[in-house]
Amino acid sequence: MSGVSGGLARPVPAGSVRRRSLRDHVDHRSNGLNLVRLVLASSVIFWHSYPLTGRQFPFRIGSQFFGEFAVDGFFAISGFLLVGSWLHNPTLLTFLKNRVLRILPAFWVCLVITAFVFAPIAVLIQHGTVGTLFSGPHSSQMYVVSQLAIQVHFYDISGTPLNVPFPGAWNGSLWTLRWEFFAYLALAALGLIKVLNRRYLVLAMWLVLWAVNIALATDVLNDSYYVRNTARLGFMFMSGMIVYLFGRSIPANRWVPMGAALLLIAGCFLPDYRVIGAPALAYLVVWIGGAIHNPKLQLKDRDTSYGVYIYAFPIQQLLVVAGLVHLPALLFGLVSLAITLPLAAVSWVFIERPMLRLKRLKPRRRRPLAQPPDPADSASGGALPAQAVAATEPA
Repeated sequence: MSGVSGGLARPVPAGSVRRRSLRDHVDHRSNGLNLVRLVLASSVIFWHSYPLTGRQFPFRIGSQFFGEFAVDGFFAISGFLLVGSWLHNPTLLTFLKNRVLRILPAFWVCLVITAFVFAPIAVLIQHGTVGTLFSGPHSSQMYVVSQLAIQVHFYDISGTPLNVPFPGAWNGSLWTLRWEFFAYLALAALGLIKVLNRRYLVLAMWLVLWAVNIALATDVLNDSYYVRNTARLGFMFMSGMIVYLFGRSIPANRWVPMGAALLLIAGCFLPDYRVIGAPALAYLVVWIGGAIHNPKLQLKDRDTSYGVYIYAFPIQQLLVVAGLVHLPALLFGLVSLAITLPLAAVSWVFIERPMLRLKRLKPRRRRPLAQPPDPADSASGGALPAQAVAATEPA
């Protein structure tokens, strides 16, 4: 039976030099994966700056990659962190509780702020009547209530935002959160049936998803919403899992990331860059996180990536309503990021971090032993993706 190698290094014969592996490269207590996730979340802002201001992305070659690599990278990091979390503590209720605390509270608050702050401000800017937001099947109340279980039933609030290049959508980023949670459930299921302890079975499942992506890219398989997103996001999540499970066998010398980068560049010329680029992206985001050693850049206990991801889209729509639509796309993205970052920091300090502290609460009937940190609390292994992920875990 092929098992996961665990946290102990294998003995090295005398006189030999141990090759540095990816698992050696990424210190689970001191790495820059939080920064990588923040960069990915920020890149989504710049990508959305084009359609939300009514522009097309200026480069035809690679546009598919630039439009999707950030979410793909989020899912890969979540797979890397979450499989480690399960193997660290393979308890279903604890695993699910931790994931719910990471994703849902901040998500719910974002829904409320969008429905009862952003939407009314937009209506007032456009000299409309705020009362219209609170009636009808797509009212502010229903916008919140209908999405409590991370199921997006509609994107508008009483038809708003209006008179914008991308009308009727307040937060087009939220759809990925349900898929992130699906990935969590699938991972837990694999853990319960002990598949995660047989990493070559996980590898076989990953290869099947890779084949499905190839079949979709070559029109061998008919495209559909669920097939496409299961293939895409499931493949990226499992790519992160593979990087973790086989991390002791994957080298981390400088030539491997260079080769991975070349694969990504080559993938930009294909209809679906993931056909050759998905494993490379999963490797690179983890490798880059492990290569960041400056404590100031590791963003320990400052994981604002999830807040950036969930607030950026409505902030950008509000800026368009306010008349900033004519700014150049990149400048519009910078202004959006400058406004979103403080809001994400508030979300982290007052919602996300307090919720994560609840993960360590124990019943008072007995004195708890010191609990080691959950590797998925943070990319840095400290108090706090995925997503969250995500995400974040998304993230």
